[in-house]
Amino acid sequence: LLLSFLEFIEQLPFSVINISLAGPEVFFFYLILLSFFLLIKTGNCFYFKSFLVSVLIILCLNFASNVSGLKRREVIIYNCPGKIIVHLIKGDHNYIISNKEIIPGDFSHNIINRTVIKQRLETPVFLKTNQNFKDGHLCFINNWVSFEDKVILICEPHQCMPDNIIPDIMTGKITQCTFQDKSLANKILISSTRTSNEHFPEDMKVHYLEESGAYKEKW
Repeated sequence: LLLSFLEFIEQLPFSVINISLAGPEVFFFYLILLSFFLLIKTGNCFYFKSFLVSVLIILCLNFASNVSGLKRREVIIYNCPGKIIVHLIKGDHNYIISNKEIIPGDFSHNIINRTVIKQRLETPVFLKTNQNFKDGHLCFINNWVSFEDKVILICEPHQCMPDNIIPDIMTGKITQCTFQDKSLANKILISSTRTSNEHFPEDMKVHYLEESGAYKEKW
């Protein structure tokens, strides 16, 4: 009921903030409401103290969450049939790389938006595959991603890896040609679904999105 009320407030005209409360914050928010109600009803100063303490605890939890978020480094590859969607997060900066347009209101846009709200991120930078981009956190050239000490390859059909670069994570349209007999121990391959004719290297970790859901990694 509380979360429904907060969502209603968020959607009111001229609302400019996204509301997101973690589990402990929800508890203390309930306590604030209860303390305020009892304070009005009884006038007992104990409930005023309870109100102030709960507000202070929420502010401290929010501050701690923001501080820990500054060091956050994460990659998420979403399970969206027919689409490749890679979400890169550094602090509150974040980037979306996709092979198809992300349309506001559709399923893929909604799951991205939930992550942005939950982790209190800035508005993402949206990029398309085969687009080149570079800033202080991300270098994205020819579907190769260099992001905070991680190298990710978003494969196109029949794309081969150069001899001097081996990605930490591979996703996209991966074929046997991609590997070229390279040693890929402890490297991770993200595949949308398991097929009967796949021949991935035995020393490679494979994550199937349809079976295991979105791939997430923090470091």
